[in-house]
Amino acid sequence: FNMGDGEGFNPKLKWKLGFIGHSGKYLTTDTFGAKIHCTGPEMKKKQIFTVDPHAEFVYIIAPNGKYMSAGQKGELEASKTSPGKEEEWTIEAEDDGRWAVKSSFGYYLAQKGEEVNSFGRGTTKATEKQGDPEDALWTVHLAIHPQVVIRNNNRSSYLHLEGNNLNCNEAIAWGVDALATLGYHSGRYSIQACNGKYLSANGDMSAEVGEDNKFILVIKEGEVAFKTNKGKYLQSSGSTGKVHAKQNEITKNELFQLEDSHPQVTLKNGKFFVTWKQGVDVKCVHEDAPTDKEIFQMEIDRDHKGIGGRWSFRNDKGGYLTLVDNMLSTSEKQARDANCWFDIEWHGAAI
Repeated sequence: FNMGDGEGFNPKLKWKLGFIGHSGKYLTTDTFGAKIHCTGPEMKKKQIFTVDPHAEFVYIIAPNGKYMSAGQKGELEASKTSPGKEEEWTIEAEDDGRWAVKSSFGYYLAQKGEEVNSFGRGTTKATEKQGDPEDALWTVHLAIHPQVVIRNNNRSSYLHLEGNNLNCNEAIAWGVDALATLGYHSGRYSIQACNGKYLSANGDMSAEVGEDNKFILVIKEGEVAFKTNKGKYLQSSGSTGKVHAKQNEITKNELFQLEDSHPQVTLKNGKFFVTWKQGVDVKCVHEDAPTDKEIFQMEIDRDHKGIGGRWSFRNDKGGYLTLVDNMLSTSEKQARDANCWFDIEWHGAAI
């Protein structure tokens, strides 16, 4: 089963996030207009920006759907519907997890009270005579569902809990063991496995979150690297793909892809589970406990006009349940047609 280079099993997550200045307020867009201020007390719709990564830079899309632009004299606004040179930004991750956001003119996104400009001179002591370095540092708060699946494209594999380790050796993110929860800790993030424990820099799992369980997110080429408090990056290595921090630089092995997690369920009638163990036929079998063949991933089409959307059921090889001539079947074909979509009627806990 091959998803192809860089292509995951689930949709790749968009980088939706809030920027928090040193005042504790969020970057915010006007309800009407293109101005950007630092006035949001919490992260709501007007505080959620989207980072669109490219090879050497990123575009930042404001909550109004327009691109954030920097002028040569430090002007800042969100009014463009298509990007150009003034909409290119570079993200620099600091050791404490905060980001410095540099424009194509070499200046930084900076806060001055409630006002925001793109004329910050830097974030080091060498530039403090030209402005407080704290003005140009931003805490990043991800605005995504915290439960994700994590893929290493270099190994074409997903993280999952195996024994008491998080290993990167599963071709498909399947079952609860592949689910990870990202915890937010003032600009840094923890990775919690399905057993409730947290990944440490050395690869061990901890019952509680400490300094060794908090990682800085570094975006590079549309993927993310997890940086420890000692400057090393998570990677997967060895035959099992155990995840731990080893190198002080980012290579392809230190880059991961965050993907959305869909609900995975079993379908049971009495003592019998719906399965597709043999061939493409869908049957009901008696099992004491479900295997991967009895787990299906539910994927919703929210654009469908029916109440509650419509749903498809995906198997552990990427294929879908299909209804043809009143007979259910499934396959490894990773494409949907009209026969793969179902409306769901709820009857209490049953469907």
